[in-house]
Amino acid sequence: MVSVIAVHGLGGDSEDTWTYNGDGEKVMWLRDLLPAHLEDPLTMSFGYTLNCEKGILATSIQDIAVRLLDELHAKRKLDDTAQNQNRPLVFIGHDLGGIIIKQTLLIAAGSQHHSAIAARTSHLVFFGTPHRNSGNESWESIAFRLMLMTGQTFDDSLNDVLEQTSQTLMGISSEFLKMPRIYSIINCLEQPRGLASTLGLSPILATLGIYGEKSIVTDKSHADICKIHDKDDTALLLIANSINGTAISLASSFEAKYLTLASKSTILREQYLDCLRTLSMPESKVYPPGVVSPLLETTRWITKHDAYKAFLDQSQLLWLYGVPGSGISKTASLLAEIASTELSGASIIRFSFDSRDERHGSTYGMLASLSHQLLSLKPSLFNHVLLLYEKISEEMPWRLDRIWAFFRSLLSCPYHGATICLIDRVDECEDAQDQFLAELLLLPDNTNMNFKLVVTSRVGPDRNIQPHAVTMTTDMKEVKPEDVPSMLGKELSDLIRIRPALHKFEDTIKRKLQAPSLNLLTATLTLKLLQASETQSTYSLMEEELYAIPSTLTELYRHFINKIPPERYQWSKKVLSWIIHAKRPLKPEELTIALVLEDGVPSLSHLQKAMPQELSLDLQNVFGQLIKIKNGEISLIDKSLRDLLLEGNLGPGEETWAFDDHSTLAEQCLKYLSLITKECQAHNPDFKQLSILERYHGGLRLHFPSEDKGQYDFIPYATQYWPKHYSSHNGEVDQSQDVRRRARAFWMEKDLIEIWSQLHWYYEIPIKQRQLPSKDPLLVACRLGCADLVDTILNKPESSSHLLSIGLEIAIENGDYAIIDLLVGRGAQSELALHKAAQHGRGRLIERFLMEGLRVTAVDPFTGLTPLHLASTIGYHSVVELLLAALPAAVDVDAMNMDGLTALHLASQFGHTAVMEKLLRKGANPNAPAPGSHSFTPLHMSSQWQQPHAVATLLEASADIGADDEDGQTPLHIAAGSGCVDIAEIFLKHATGLNELLRKKDRQGRTALHVAACEGHGLVVSVLLSGSELVEYPGATSMGDQLGCTPLHLAVQNGHYSAVEALITKDRIMEKHAGAGSGNQKSSIERTDKESSVPIHLAVQNGQIEIVGLLCGGTCAPGSVSRHIQLVGLESAAYGVWSRAWRNRNRRGAYPLRGRRRHRRQGG
Repeated sequence: MVSVIAVHGLGGDSEDTWTYNGDGEKVMWLRDLLPAHLEDPLTMSFGYTLNCEKGILATSIQDIAVRLLDELHAKRKLDDTAQNQNRPLVFIGHDLGGIIIKQTLLIAAGSQHHSAIAARTSHLVFFGTPHRNSGNESWESIAFRLMLMTGQTFDDSLNDVLEQTSQTLMGISSEFLKMPRIYSIINCLEQPRGLASTLGLSPILATLGIYGEKSIVTDKSHADICKIHDKDDTALLLIANSINGTAISLASSFEAKYLTLASKSTILREQYLDCLRTLSMPESKVYPPGVVSPLLETTRWITKHDAYKAFLDQSQLLWLYGVPGSGISKTASLLAEIASTELSGASIIRFSFDSRDERHGSTYGMLASLSHQLLSLKPSLFNHVLLLYEKISEEMPWRLDRIWAFFRSLLSCPYHGATICLIDRVDECEDAQDQFLAELLLLPDNTNMNFKLVVTSRVGPDRNIQPHAVTMTTDMKEVKPEDVPSMLGKELSDLIRIRPALHKFEDTIKRKLQAPSLNLLTATLTLKLLQASETQSTYSLMEEELYAIPSTLTELYRHFINKIPPERYQWSKKVLSWIIHAKRPLKPEELTIALVLEDGVPSLSHLQKAMPQELSLDLQNVFGQLIKIKNGEISLIDKSLRDLLLEGNLGPGEETWAFDDHSTLAEQCLKYLSLITKECQAHNPDFKQLSILERYHGGLRLHFPSEDKGQYDFIPYATQYWPKHYSSHNGEVDQSQDVRRRARAFWMEKDLIEIWSQLHWYYEIPIKQRQLPSKDPLLVACRLGCADLVDTILNKPESSSHLLSIGLEIAIENGDYAIIDLLVGRGAQSELALHKAAQHGRGRLIERFLMEGLRVTAVDPFTGLTPLHLASTIGYHSVVELLLAALPAAVDVDAMNMDGLTALHLASQFGHTAVMEKLLRKGANPNAPAPGSHSFTPLHMSSQWQQPHAVATLLEASADIGADDEDGQTPLHIAAGSGCVDIAEIFLKHATGLNELLRKKDRQGRTALHVAACEGHGLVVSVLLSGSELVEYPGATSMGDQLGCTPLHLAVQNGHYSAVEALITKDRIMEKHAGAGSGNQKSSIERTDKESSVPIHLAVQNGQIEIVGLLCGGTCAPGSVSRHIQLVGLESAAYGVWSRAWRNRNRRGAYPLRGRRRHRRQGG
């Protein structure tokens, strides 16, 4: 039983889109035909209206998607039965309806309130929906076809409409490519019949291009493709059969068991989506904002370079470096694409650092983004890291060391194929000396992972990385002047398309581009800037314009800046002040407010009256192509313009701009937040208790008094970034006393700081979000690193010794020496000072604290942790070395915390091999059991948390593979239960007593093979069976546990198809080799447990038809089952119900529960 949600396309409606009206009949197939193929489907046809006069706007699609989610949520809430609420969801969309469905699922996946909708969705059916562009068809071309179908006239120019529409389509579709692998995809394609009558999408455009999606081409037009009137229509049968494969419900006697198994799948999917939500970071830039895009042909010379060949043949880091404007980022990306074709099945993940954008500046953000991309591309990887994810998520926010361990574990999965990672502009990382970034750069050289890493930078690698990298510089490939026009062919074509009158001057432009003094960057900018020129189209004026364009970068910018009207000089200065100093690119609606934040604005209503009504048009009229709006963000045409503006070398006319500094921007942000608070207080007497956050469907939403939300659009930026601007102003020559005064006043007003603290917490990304926002002014100031505000607060008598102690710990965490000195000067003390320094890798502070007499053996009274425990947990090997050197000789390096874990246990848990090696050299015991943690040894820990390199390190130190935990399980049992194929292989390779290890049973009488079969890890089962062959252990599959269950019983009982398949394949091979000499020895298929059940009894009782087929040798018809084995003791009613379920597959075209097979194969 399923719920079907249909979303019509452009120009359609909720009824007619799906209705065939011809030949004297009227058929709405969702209502009239689908129930004949699906059992009791619930259908909902969703309707919407869309004004396309300005194009298809991303905000409009988002609004429609939110309304769809709200209606769906309300409808499901009204269903009073758990059965209806738990139905799988099937979405069906026609052209733009498919785009709306994608946006709907993206929102649902990122929302706690709607996450169940994303998790319970099983199938997506697209009728003529554009999914991607191609080399021959751009998103602009697809947008043009969609607009043509609307038949509308447009308020804006067609170029603007197409650009807006193409950005919407591209943005949603690109974002959605991270999700579809968790759904079954069906594409119904049309036969192209000409541009005027159809969208005419080719199969490459109307398919996602992912493994497992199904497509069918019909002979219908675009409008008729979704109108079905025949119950035997091939598209209808494909849809119904695919849905039946996962959604058929069995008869009532099996329903409870089926729902239990289905709920396990749903829980896993919800965990997966929750993990993606946790990792969600602002999108990494695939390419930098620069404009240089050399053609693929121009990079072919690099593919023949020795460094590139070494990169492909060996697991080495490829380091590309070159001057800005050389196209290095685009070149690296193209190389990664080329390499992926040579490494079949390779996944490409990428991150671009950007020093101008706070969202793209940290190692933390990079690792979160790369992990998100890997999990999106390969959802089955989540099974590999599930236990680690659950462990890490026990403590929020995620620390940097945790996310590094998580990413490293994703890469260590041995069966997900090659990964090519591109890190662009690594020199712009704000913490370029970070230990974990360095470990990532060394990862290809230090492991046997199938991992390729490409890095770009303005400079070559440092001396620590150099020996482990192969390097190339793009500067070595000099661009010849005569090659420039061909390299910029697309840009030249775009210019002539936008300004057709320039066609006559094409040869003149090409000669201009070939000037020896004109480099590639300047040439590209010339073409871009000419697009917005408003010179009259007379031959003489246009010729004059072309000859007047300078050939140097600075003069080129000055040429176009001088076109700014004098009356707009002050306004343009304010615009540029925000753009060049903003901590991230501003959205148009944010800049609209920022530009009017002047002194004397008494209220938000006055602010709103002063706001520009058409900022985008204003920017275009004043700046032309110097400023661009792309993906809803405002930026300069190229980074080089920002650099020149900051140098003070550019200004309109004879003037030089004196831009507003960070202090002014911080002051304006604070002013705005004060206006927000004032308005909310005026409209709500209980504002102090309620604040501006209120509960909403289990989540949070902002509550504002005014219905017009436009005046609140600047809240996210002002909340998150005023402290950044405030901190940045300390480095400016002109330090504003006004901003200091305003900040101190803001900080001293308790209501304001409490409200801001909640807002700051609300806008924090999930992975960094603490459980509750801190509201105390002193603690918030310490957290933000505002030393002068801390000093101001400390002059007040309210600060208690407890607050001073917490503030000191926060300052140690941040490594903020100025605040530490302020707090210590006021008597702040903390028994955990050394612990905090060790936990956050603050080596200088550790040396200072040790000199001041703090004890290296100090124990946290609540956790039993020492500084060494904490440093080992995090993986700071240099800090561990400091602490070990300070450790007295009489102190045991194997000191335990309250859970009985040593420093080696903790380092092993998260795979910090460098720390482990230092501890082992100091004498740490690799076999120490942990009394309070299941008596795990370090080897158990590294096996449980899927750390293969830690396992290898411990084995080299003579760790005991056969050590028992409190349940009698060896590390091999643990690896088998966790599904760690690579670790299981390591154990089999290193075990000296392999026969004994494979036979060893835990307290339940189970071997490692039992455990792997019970958990459904088919690949581990195969590995263990291959190990049994090495030691001639023929009874591996037939050995029973305390209840007489063989591995096959356990695999069948839990419905694990892949494990069953591996076990019976092994059994049949053994039977074949044994032949007649086997006597009366029974195979595991025939063995009974203590309840006299053979595996086939369990399979029939559970309704597992495909597993029954395996056990019967390939067929599972009831007659074959009866002939294969006597069904003694099996309830005849259950067998009868199962027989009827078997017969149902003839009517519906699929086995009941077939979908579980596909899910299990991914997991095991």
